[in-house]
Amino acid sequence: METNKEAARISKEDFDSLCPFCKSPVVYLLGEHRANSHGSSRDSDYPEAEVEQWRCAACIKTFILF
Repeated sequence: METNKEAARISKEDFDSLCPFCKSPVVYLLGEHRANSHGSSRDSDYPEAEVEQWRCAACIKTFILF
């Protein structure tokens, strides 16, 4: 199990549906959230960032798609 390690961050465009650590195709979505990139919900000039957290069933490592 990972301890005090930051999860890998991967661009959604670069994600090929395989675990970036062990290349297993068995990955699943843990959760997703939207966060305003500038900290203010009144700032409509910038779209909200969508972040997804995924985990590999084979190596049990977590990675984040942004």
